[in-house]
Amino acid sequence: MKDRQTVKLSITPGTFFSIVIVTSIFVYVAASLINYIPVKTNDAAYNKTDRNFVDEAKNISQIYDTDMSVSKIRHLLIYIDGLCDYYDIDYDMVKQIIAAESSWKYKARSHTNDRGLMQISRGVAIDHKTAHASCDDPYTSVTIGIKHLARLKNEVGNFPSKILYAYHHGLSASNKVSLAYATGDKYVTRVQSMKLH
Repeated sequence: MKDRQTVKLSITPGTFFSIVIVTSIFVYVAASLINYIPVKTNDAAYNKTDRNFVDEAKNISQIYDTDMSVSKIRHLLIYIDGLCDYYDIDYDMVKQIIAAESSWKYKARSHTNDRGLMQISRGVAIDHKTAHASCDDPYTSVTIGIKHLARLKNEVGNFPSKILYAYHHGLSASNKVSLAYATGDKYVTRVQSMKLH
């Protein structure tokens, strides 16, 4: 019977250090990848406001014959909801402005070259340090539009009719009219009559 030979493994401090580093990197990468694994869920998991973004997007697509997919509209609505919450702007008012200004067509242009979903003028784009051409992007358009609404609200107060009047006619024009006059304005009544669902 042959004697068994014992094999001794000797690990130098440098080898041990390398193993620890490689293992740490592997664990870090594996943990990071978990964030990219798609998780099947529904809108309710993301929805603090009890809005049904899926149905809203479908309705917008049907009513306005937009040039965006239902999925893109849904994600845009989620984005709008977050911005409105952050800037304290009425979510429904933003949707009504988009409907009135562009019928949810993100490439819309006016005769004065206002651009995008919220028909951002060159002056407003410049005020927000944004290239006017980039307002054709739906996310840029709603970002600038909502930030502009927040600025107007800060100037005229929390009066939807005055905010809408200022959005369309300009802040200086809005400061010259009463709330009653702004409420009866053709543009204001048109926006407020736009279908939401």
